This record gives sequence, C-alpha cells and structure tokens, in this order.
Amino acid sequence: MDRKPDAIYQRIEDIPLSLLVGWGIKGIILDVDGTILSRKAKTVKPSVIDWVLKAKEMFQILIVSNNSPNKIHRASVALGLPYIAWTLKPYAYYFRKALRKLQLEPDQVCTIGDQLFTDIEGGKRVGTKTVYVFPIAPEEDMPWTRWRRLFEKKYLMEWVNQNT
Repeated sequence: MDRKPDAIYQRIEDIPLSLLVGWGIKGIILDVDGTILSRKAKTVKPSVIDWVLKAKEMFQILIVSNNSPNKIHRASVALGLPYIAWTLKPYAYYFRKALRKLQLEPDQVCTIGDQLFTDIEGGKRVGTKTVYVFPIAPEEDMPWTRWRRLFEKKYLMEWVNQNT
C-alpha cells in the first residue's frame, strides 16, 4: 500500500487552497484530533477556524473520524461541519461513505490528516488526493498512536529528505 501523501505541510493552516483548486478538488475529507485540534483541546484555534471558513467557500468539507460524536462535536459545531464518527480508519468503507455523502468522485476529493496509517492510507485506498499535516500536540496522543508514529517517522523522514 502506497502511503506517501501527495503533499506534506506543517499545519493545516499552511495548506494553500490554490493547491487544492489546482488539483481540481471540490471536497475535503478532514480528520479532527491532531489535525484541526489537539486530542485534549476543547476549542479550535482561530487560525484553523479562519482556514476552514475560507475553505468552506470553495469546497464541501466533511469530518471523518475514528472518535465518538461527543469528541467530534468540539470541532464540528465550531466549524459548522457535518461528520461521520466511529469510522475505523483506514478501512475504505467509511471513506466511500464520505464520498457518497459529498456526492463526489475520488479524484475530486482530498483527504487531510495527521496519521499515515489511518487518514492518508484510507484516502489512498479509495483514490483521493492526500495531504499530511504534522500532528498538533503529539505528546497528548494515546499510547497506540505514539507507537504508530514511530513507524510513520521513518517514512516521513525519507520523503522529506527526498524533497530537500
């Protein structure tokens, strides 16, 4: 399975919307924890809200998360975004469900997230473009996420070094 994202950015706010437009994107599948707010945060940072509000003017956006509705609610309400919870990423079933909900083809959608083995792999499985962002507050990750990030680091270092 190819896990290499189509682009890598430090934070979601760094992703130029012009890049997504250039790719022909019409919709975004967006992760929550580590991508738009830290796992323990109660509120979304103003800079993330600004980016999402600008993106909403150009794209349909749907949150897809392994979390419960209660956890996703922190971000979905603040950003005015619909969501799909308990998704078991990277399994393709829920990514396909997201595509149906967006009413878009895979090549019209970009998946944005902070984990290679869940967000990026899931997006790749269904044929979306993918953008990896480095996690917000990785020190707050659950133990199994910290463990996965050890393997992710190997790939990320290789890809970043290829582009320097």
